[in-house]
This record gives sequence, C-alpha cells and structure tokens, in this order.
Amino acid sequence: MLTIEAPSSTSGNITLEGNWINLSTTVPSSYSAMDLSWLMINTFLSELPTVVVHNTSDTTPILMGSTPLGTTALSVTVNAVTYTLGVAPELTLNDTLWKLDLSGATPLPSGAYEVEVVADGLSDATSSELLISVEAMPGVTISTYDSSSLTPTVMGTIQRSGSETLVVALDDTLYRKGDGYLTVDGEYWVLNVPTPLTDLSYYPIEVKLINNPISFTYTLSDGELSSLGTVDLLYREVMLDAGMLKGEGVRPLPDTLKVSYLHDSATIGTLGREVAVADINGDGYVDYLVSNSEAAGTTWVIYGSPTGETIDLYNGLSSTQGFAIHGSAAGSYSGETLRTLGDFNGDGFADLVVNDNASLDAFIIFGASDTIAPLELSNLGARGLQLSGFNYQSGVMTLGGGGDVNGDGLADLLLGSNFIDAFGSRGVFVVYGKNSDNNAISGSDIAAGVGGYLIRSDSQSAVSTGANVTIVGDINGDGFDDMLINGDSNNAHLIFGSANGSSLDLATLSSDRGFEITSLQDNDLSGPVAALGDVNGDGYADFGLVDSALNRIYVVFGHPTISSVSIADFNMGYGTSVGFEIIGDGYHTITTLNGVGDINGDGFDDIAFGAGSGDYSDSYIVFGKGGGDYNAVQSSDLFSGVEGFVISGEGGAVGDAHAGGDLNGDGFSDLVIGGNVNGDYASAELHVIYGGDFLARVDTLGSASNDMLTGMHVVAGAGDDEISVHPDWSIAYGGSGNDLFKLVSPNITRLEGGNGFDTLLLDGGTVVLDTQAIRTRVEGIEKIQMDGGDTLGNSAATTGLRLEDVLQMSDGVQQIIDDATISHSAHMVIEGTATDTLNLSQQWLDSTDNYTFGGQSYSYYTAGSGVGLLVDDELTVVPVGLV
Repeated sequence: MLTIEAPSSTSGNITLEGNWINLSTTVPSSYSAMDLSWLMINTFLSELPTVVVHNTSDTTPILMGSTPLGTTALSVTVNAVTYTLGVAPELTLNDTLWKLDLSGATPLPSGAYEVEVVADGLSDATSSELLISVEAMPGVTISTYDSSSLTPTVMGTIQRSGSETLVVALDDTLYRKGDGYLTVDGEYWVLNVPTPLTDLSYYPIEVKLINNPISFTYTLSDGELSSLGTVDLLYREVMLDAGMLKGEGVRPLPDTLKVSYLHDSATIGTLGREVAVADINGDGYVDYLVSNSEAAGTTWVIYGSPTGETIDLYNGLSSTQGFAIHGSAAGSYSGETLRTLGDFNGDGFADLVVNDNASLDAFIIFGASDTIAPLELSNLGARGLQLSGFNYQSGVMTLGGGGDVNGDGLADLLLGSNFIDAFGSRGVFVVYGKNSDNNAISGSDIAAGVGGYLIRSDSQSAVSTGANVTIVGDINGDGFDDMLINGDSNNAHLIFGSANGSSLDLATLSSDRGFEITSLQDNDLSGPVAALGDVNGDGYADFGLVDSALNRIYVVFGHPTISSVSIADFNMGYGTSVGFEIIGDGYHTITTLNGVGDINGDGFDDIAFGAGSGDYSDSYIVFGKGGGDYNAVQSSDLFSGVEGFVISGEGGAVGDAHAGGDLNGDGFSDLVIGGNVNGDYASAELHVIYGGDFLARVDTLGSASNDMLTGMHVVAGAGDDEISVHPDWSIAYGGSGNDLFKLVSPNITRLEGGNGFDTLLLDGGTVVLDTQAIRTRVEGIEKIQMDGGDTLGNSAATTGLRLEDVLQMSDGVQQIIDDATISHSAHMVIEGTATDTLNLSQQWLDSTDNYTFGGQSYSYYTAGSGVGLLVDDELTVVPVGLV
C-alpha cells in the first residue's frame, strides 16, 4: 500500500497514476496583497516600449519600463518634461530595462500624470499613468502587456509593510525573490522568464505578498521504503515521482532525524550548533554526534541505522540508540567544540574529541562496537584519554582532525592554544595518534617533541594563532597530510606534514616546512578554514579560507610544487590556476565552510558553506569543477541549480552541512545538516540530503541488485557489482556492497569502492599501476588482484608501493578471518600469480607471520604504527628503495 503523509493543515486529493502520485492540494497561507492578470505571447507583434503603471505617495518617484533589445534612442516624457537618454542623467538604460530617477527633480503635486516612452521612434499607442496620492497604495501590482518574446520580462510594483515574501506565479511555475529570476529594485519587481513560453498563448500571472511560507512537506511510503520531500505551492497540482519506491529497491535512511531536548524555560539551549558524523561503533552506518554545551555540557552519539527513529534526548538514550558524554563539572560547557578524528588509536573505529572548559582540557573518546553506558569526562577509563596542560585560557577551544600528518597510519589532532607560556605566546599543538596506551597526553610533552610538536607564533604578535585549525589532506602529493591554521590577522599558514616533524616558529617558517598565505590590505583571513577534498579532480587535496572582510571564500588548489599563495593571485574573480573564489552577497554573512565529498557524482568533490543573518541562515552547496573553468561563483547564482544549490530553513537556521559519506549506498556522497527552528537551539533537527546525478553526467547507473556494468561514468548503487572500467580516464563509484572493479588501463580520473569489501582487478594482462602517480584518484579499495603479467607499484627506486599509498587507497583497518577462524587486522590484501610483480617499498617489513585464507598462503607485512598488508605468497615481490 502506497501512502503519503502531509500536515493536517493541508487539504486535497491524492491519486496514484502509474509511477506518479497526483497530489491536488492547497496549503493555507495568508497574504497582505495580490494582483492577477494575463500575459499574451505573440511573436508576430512588433516589440514596443512599455512603462510600469505606478501608484505612489512619493512626489519625486522613480519610474521604470522596458524597451526593445538594441534600443539606441530613448526619451521619457512626464508632466510635459522630456528626458532624453545620453542628455538627461536621470534617464538610464540597462539592456532592455530603462529607469527614470526623479529624486532630484521638482516635486510633483498629487494627481494623475501621463507618462510616454519613445524608443527608436516607436511609442506605445496608449500612454500610461503615474498616480501620486497620499492615500495607502496597493501592496503589489502587475504591469502586463502582449509580448513578442518567448522569454519576456514582466514587471510590477511592490510596497511591503513588513517581511512578507514576494512570489510570482506564471502559469504553473512559481518564482520567488532570490531564485535568480525574480528581483526587486526599490518599489519595482522584475521577472525575467527563463524558460521559453509557447507562441500565440495566454498565460495567467499572479503576484502575492505572503505572510508565511508556502510549502508542503510530504512523506511517501509503501510500508517499507520511504522518502521525504518539500514542494512549493500556490494553488496547483503537484506530481511526485513514486518510481523509487516501486522499482529501485534501495532502503534509504530517514531523510530527517528529529532530535528534541526539553529544558527549564530559564535555560538557553545550544543544541545543534555543533554537529558531526562518523561511524563510531563500526556497524557500517554513519552515526550522528550533536552537543548542547550549556552548563556542564553533554554530547550525544546517536547510532545510525537502516530505518532511523525519532530521538527524545530528555528521556535519555537506550544502549541500542547510542550514548551520552557528560562534561566534567558544572560550567564545563563541554561540547562547544566537537570534532571527529578518524582512528586515533588504531583499533579500527572512528574516534571523537570534545572540549571541556572546567578543566581547560580536551578529551578523546574511542569508538567501540559494544554498547556504552553514559560516559563522564572526569572518569573515562579505557574509553578514552585526556589532553591536559595545554594552557588554554579563554574563549572556545579550537580543535582540528581528520588526517594523518606524520604518515604512520593513525589519525592526528590539532589543538589551538592562546596562552602557551608566560610571555603570552600563542600556538598550535600537533598531537600524534597512538596505539600504545590510553595515558593522558600533556601539553608539556608535545612542546618538548614527545608525541607531537608545537607550532609557535611570535610572542610579541597580536596574532591569535590557532583560532581556526584543520588538517587539509595531502596538498603537495608527498604522502603526508598537511595543516592549515589562522588567527585574527590578515594571513594564514599552510604547514607541510612529514614523518619527523619538529617544533617551529611561524615568524621564521622555512620553505621546507610550509608557507604563509598572504592577503591584501582589505582582506581578513580570520574566518573558518576547511579541507575540501579534490575539488578540481587533479589528484591533489584542496583547501578553503573565508575572507570575513569581503565575505567570500578562496578555494586553493593543491599542487606538487605549491610553495606560496597570495590573495592577489585570485585575479579579481576571473579564474586562475591557483584556485577560484566564491563570492557572498551583501546580506548574508558567510559563517561556516566544509568539504562534503562528491554529492553529484561528476568526479569532483563539492563544497558547502553557511551564510545568514541573525538567527536565520541557509546552507549553500557549490559543485566542484575542472577543465580550467575557474571563474568566481556568485552565491546568488546557486539558486539556479547550475553550479550548485541552496538548502533553506523554514523560520530558523540551517546549520553546517557535513559530509555524511554514502548513507544509502547508492554511490553518491550525502549531506548531514544540523539546524534549529525560529532561532531556538532548545530543539534541533539533523537533516539528510541524498546526493544524486543532478547534472545528468552519469551514463551508467546501477541498482540495488548485483549488476554487471560498463561505461565511461558509472555509479553502481547497492549490491555486489562487477564494473568494467573504461580505459580512457573514466569515473567509477561502487556504492554499498562488495564490488569488483576490472581495470585494463591505469588511466583513471576517479575510482571509489564505497562501503563493503571492494576489489580492484588489474585485468589487462600487462597493466602497470603506479600507485604514487594515481594519488587520491583511487580510494575505498580493500583488495588488489592481478591476473598474470601485471605490475603494482613502479619499479623506480623511489616509487614502489608505499605505506602512504595503502593508507590513501584503503578504508582503514579490515578484520579478516583466516581458515582457522582467527581474526587478523590488515589495511589491504594483494593477490596474484607468479607472473605478476609487486614492487614493494622497503618501508614494509615482513613479519615472518604466514596466514591461510581460502586455502591460499599469505605473508604479513607491517609499516607505520601497526599498518598491515597481506600479500599472496605466489606473487613475485621485489623490494625497492625508500621514498
């Protein structure tokens, strides 16, 4: 049985027609003003100049109208005074729109005035009127005319009494201010119709000032599968595609996980300001992390599941729902900063870190598969460890993670401190992951070079080094993740990762350790920073910085020889090999920035940023792009859906958009977004936005079944799929399931295994896969298999299969059961025959341990901090020199 759930305030009929649901409904919405008219399209007509009928109380008004495209001679006559284009400065022409500004002219007395516009000798047969009156004016009007253009410009007037929403409905299409087509200029609105209309046709047009949002949220379900969506309505029928419920077979996670937290009315909650996602319990479903930093502060880890449920945090979490982490004492404000780290202690589970202001410390909580009772930061025991003595004095502690800066296979942590010694120096502590014990980590040890090192700023500087810190991935392709830090200055710094990092001073930063990102006088680079993944698809990690002064984002491309970046390199928005700009509008301040993976499946990682005003904000998604098209992206253009899209809240704030991974197993990256309602952080929602082929670039799309697929651009979906990868720089995503990728050429644009145990088969007989050259182009692979005559790893003395290559290509520690039913940990399995060659870097040491899987013998190699590699004993292994 197919059902649809809608708010009780809606009414109408619902019928099923094949794979379509015909929803005829209305949503009650009050409005303060409206106007109705008709638009006639007739291409046989001559295009004439027009003037918008204007009723106003302004005695020195601004008048507007249109002219035919290419007009050169233009005049407007009002009250027997003629204004000529090029002579009277009051009259201007922009494309086909003219404007007459009488704000500096002699005031007109109340009354009606004829207004006549003449363009290249053509004049409208009927002169329009300007009415000046002290009486109340209509809120909105439509000035319509017969048009000879299939994409006409329609105009009218608007006078708002408050914060009403302007909407224009033309036939069956709804336009609203900010969508890129409907604009407001003073007391006028202008609609540039984007889609060609039909010749010799009449179209109804309606304009309204709406007092409340006009939207309809529905949940579509067949009892097993469900989908949630929102459509805009005025009064029309809506067709909803039910095909995914009738044939696709993929069981999605819930689109919205609602979280509520009840509290005393005197308490101001902060639930939802900090949100993160990671698979903390290792069950294959992403888990949701959300904090409320009021009082002692609490962070909740809510387990993901295939079905989802509504969680009431006031009643606590059961052991199957997740667990809570409580601050150490009253006033701890724990959870003001919340980050996921990756696997810090090497046990195969993602870990997290939270701040605790009472102790001025931070705490790492280890992921685990077993159920966990509520944790107290004051008594973590074996569940985590404390980071103490980092001398953080005030404000919100800055934390950054998500990478491996020393290449040992363990996730590392950055901790920004604003007081590291008696001289008032500021700095960033680089804390290495460790799997030896869970003893507390002290700031003094890190400063002394034990377990990490200290990045110090000039002790006399006003720079608050570490205000924003993050690990941004491998920018220069040397196999080590790099770090980006900034403060309350005009500059930021990129610090290169390395196997043997040591303490450094930013005032004397040498080129082999990193470089300063310099700005111009009007820049302010103290805003958020973020790892963005591979935005331009060149195999190097990219990063972004927010310019708080100019309200824009600088997207910086990684490069093997990157040694400096200046904001001056961005060429005023026209594109550059350094990167590109994302330019915010003048009304919404950019406050957050995140990389979110490839949500549209085009092979380029995408970008999310938040922008808003007061308690209201939206999330903007910018699609990654390559091929040299690096002109600036305007945030206002994202409403068109071409270079990205916008996720808007209803009466509240939409929070950070985070990379959620592939939540529903379809091969596209998904988004997880936190938010609140009406600026009230006492309640929050975590929204899941599923990725998809938004730009129609995927030529082969799989299903939930076990498919055999081939193509230039493949997204396999769920199931155990066999994918024949095209030899000419193709893109292939596996999705969930245990997938097999058959590779006949090393020419790969992007290949991602996805969830499950995925295999890369070198299937060409003589394939040579240089694992250093492919960099980040291949990810999510647990096994590489050769079928005779193939070579893995270049034979050159510097480019065998390295530790860094395995860490880049694999999804971390895998638990593999041998023939004796004993579990072994390994990052990757490599199989082949005696005629296949594995050029193996001497970073790898043969442990002399041998294991049997499926009757085949394997040797176990180790490197770094317990990184394991299982190698088929039939392979020809050739040791090559260290990198």
